[in-house]
Amino acid sequence: MKLGLVVAVVLAATLLLFFAFRSSPSGAKGIASEAQKFEERFPNLPKDALDRRSRSNAVMRSQAVPVNDWLPVIEAENDLLLPSTEQVAMRAAATLVVALKAHGMPQEKVDKLVREYRLTNQLSPNEMQFIRNLNATDNEREIQVWRYEVANALMWSLGFVDHLDGPRELVDPKKIASIIVDSNYEQFLAKARLRSKSEILDQADLIYRYRWALVDARLKGLEAPSGLSDDVAMERHQAFNWLIEHAEIGWDDISLDT
Repeated sequence: MKLGLVVAVVLAATLLLFFAFRSSPSGAKGIASEAQKFEERFPNLPKDALDRRSRSNAVMRSQAVPVNDWLPVIEAENDLLLPSTEQVAMRAAATLVVALKAHGMPQEKVDKLVREYRLTNQLSPNEMQFIRNLNATDNEREIQVWRYEVANALMWSLGFVDHLDGPRELVDPKKIASIIVDSNYEQFLAKARLRSKSEILDQADLIYRYRWALVDARLKGLEAPSGLSDDVAMERHQAFNWLIEHAEIGWDDISLDT
């Protein structure tokens, strides 16, 4: 999300919440009524971004997931420059190879995949360090094995995964790994079809709001709402933030702020 837009919207939203609380006889009721007027308060925001925000909030409410009525919009389609299909494919393959190593794939097979998929220059510094580490600890492997969830989101964006449900269940590692393990570089690229800006932004917006609900619950000491998994959501959030911010921020530095 572009910093200037975020700051402007958050500041305005904060002020509106403050005065709604101060001026309303019932505080929370006043906030709720003001929140319903988000679009009226920010009429100059792009329509597709506002519509996307409304759809995401509707999905969350239908699942009994708490909604922050003042969470800002994300990028509009006209402001988004997606990476190329090949860039996304290589990022997905790199992420998947990291997960495979973490999951116990022998080093010689990991190295073979790196060569076959031409990933030497695609792996981030942190990923390369892990790939080259012949003595990775159990803790390091436990962290990196979550990359399966990142790969699942990126493979969805390339058309290899048909549907993304809410971030609840873990992806089947064998199924997602087969996309590259049972193929080769040329075949993989030939089958990849990058989804539209609209589809990708829909998922990016929704996961952004899911993550707000999960972080809010954690800060309040509550259970994750509606069976959501913060771990799955966090990995998916990184995937979609990279798709939006790839031109400005490297993989290792992608922000997961909510």
